[in-house]
Amino acid sequence: LVMDDDQVIRTVAAELIKALGHAVETVASGEEVLSKFHVSKRLGSGFDAYILDLTVRGGMGGAETAKRLLELDPAARVIVTSGYSDEAVSVSQSGIGYRAFLKKPYDVDALQEVLGSVLNA
Repeated sequence: LVMDDDQVIRTVAAELIKALGHAVETVASGEEVLSKFHVSKRLGSGFDAYILDLTVRGGMGGAETAKRLLELDPAARVIVTSGYSDEAVSVSQSGIGYRAFLKKPYDVDALQEVLGSVLNA
């Protein structure tokens, strides 16, 4: 599941993930991530990983979303992404247990490396 408030970034990320052979859903905010999480659990499915943008205008950002997801499912594979590396350091120091950081802009190789390391861990 990819969360970013920018439609273009969501679309590009989804296409890259599909090119790597994975199914993908996209949302614009943390509130939508949590809604999709609850629906998927009710249906007996789930998501293999969550890619969450740390900065979301007008909605819940990646840090708060990761915190809430991990409270609901401590085994959730959370990847945070941002164009600002200092945000990753700040979130890391806050104790939120994300599995990887993906610096924007990223390409298919960086995405494949991060997804591979998180999904195969």
